[in-house]
Order: sequence, then C-alpha cells, then structure tokens
Amino acid sequence: MRSTVARILLLVCALLAVIPATAGAATPPTVTSVAPLKLKIGDRMTIRGKGFLAGKNRNTVIFKATGARAVFVKAETATKTKLVVKVPVKLASFLKVTAGRPTPTRFQLRVLARKLSPSYTPAGASPTIAPAVAAAATNPSIKAPATSAAATPASAATPAESAPVLSAYERCQVAATANPAGDQDARRRVDRD
Repeated sequence: MRSTVARILLLVCALLAVIPATAGAATPPTVTSVAPLKLKIGDRMTIRGKGFLAGKNRNTVIFKATGARAVFVKAETATKTKLVVKVPVKLASFLKVTAGRPTPTRFQLRVLARKLSPSYTPAGASPTIAPAVAAAATNPSIKAPATSAAATPASAATPAESAPVLSAYERCQVAATANPAGDQDARRRVDRD
C-alpha cells in the first residue's frame, strides 16, 4: 500500500514538473499574408500572422531571393498578429539585373520571434520588390537619349519631379553600377598590386 502511494506521489510530482515547462514554450510564428505584394525599396510592408512579439525591433524578418543569401531586417512595429517592415536599401544589391539594370525580384519571407517560422512564404504570397527609382532619373552624370521638343509631350512630367530622393549611399551605388570604370579607388588598388 505504501509503495503504491509513493508511486502515485512520485508520478504527480513528475507531472507538475513537466506541465509548467511546456506551458510557456513558444510556438513558432506563422505568416498568413503580406501586403502589398508589389513594392519598392523604401516602402513599408505589412505582414499578418500569429506568434509575433509585440513591440519595436523585437521581430526579425528574413528576406530571401532565389540563389541569394538571406537578408535580416528588424520590424519597425509589431503586435502579436501584425508586423510593419520598411524594405531596406540593403536589398538593392540582391535585385536581379537584366540588361545592366536592377529589376523587380520576388523575395520569400520568414519571421524570427522567439523561434523561427517553419518555412518561407510560398512564392505566390511573397512580395516582389523593385528598385527605388531609375538610375538616369537620379544621377545627372548618366545622360538620357536626346529627344526633340516636338517628340516630348508638354504634359509629360520630368523624372526628377516624380522620383523619390535617394540617400548618398543609393546615389553612389547607382553611379558605380552605371560607370564601373570610373571607380577611382578600384583603379588605385589595381595599380598597387
């Protein structure tokens, strides 16, 4: 009789030790939707789901393009079901390039809260991110093809009027992409070798 009571007490103690440990275990976050699905670098994106950590900079969104390494970005704001992320400039170097120009690229997403979401978002639910602006609109050293006054409609807005302002880093990146031979630092490094 005593051994039966001792076994039951031992079993109860073991259960009480296990239940609190599993009750607080974090579940991995899940992403249910991303909006908008087409955006540009610098735009804000909303990710909906569950399992996020409420508060600023407490969740990390992982952007992954096919064949490229992952890029980690902190969410600006978050609730348990919604994240707001600004698409960072550092994604510009991961955009696909066609005919020497960056083109819109699909990035699959994962979220890291207390745990990492189990998988990337499916391709159809993943955002396509485009460059911030065209290189010729922001870099005066890149000459656009000359057009006659008759061929240009009077109602057409100039690219500088509609283009967002680029940071110094973005302007430098655009200039380096447009004229790789003009990189003075690169020439000096080659001359020394």
